[in-house]
Amino acid sequence: MAETQLLGTAARRSGSESNKENIPIITDTAENEDKARIVDLERQLHNMTCRFRRAAKKVAWLKAQNRKLLQSLKDIMKALPPSGSSEADLPRQSLPEDTKKIKMLLLSNAKFRRQVDALRKQVQRKQARISNKIDQAVQTAKVSTAMVYYIKRKGTVTSDT
Repeated sequence: MAETQLLGTAARRSGSESNKENIPIITDTAENEDKARIVDLERQLHNMTCRFRRAAKKVAWLKAQNRKLLQSLKDIMKALPPSGSSEADLPRQSLPEDTKKIKMLLLSNAKFRRQVDALRKQVQRKQARISNKIDQAVQTAKVSTAMVYYIKRKGTVTSDT
């Protein structure tokens, strides 16, 4: 919120110049600009976290949908023909249609992990950008405050100063 300050007098439009009153004039100070920047950056961070939550819900929904479409590994193992010897001697052979389903499950799992990793990296980058923007805003405010102080106390700013 911008602070109101009484910065002088102004004549009423309806009256004469002798009828003057103080009119509040809204001005943006450096502090208000910094607050506005911080509020804007916080809003951007909130929007990104909301997008990340929506993406996580969508990924969870897709993961649940893949579980419904594919048979569980336990059902696949039950459908395999029993071997004549012990399981340690001969590995079980899976049925051709089951191997396709297992491959599809592995591929979808790998794709899911890549998507999650990409989303995590994207959020990390955006958070790093926001902290950099906050640091830049603070640095800019410090420089402008120092320049205003120097101008008020010493005069004009030159390349030597």
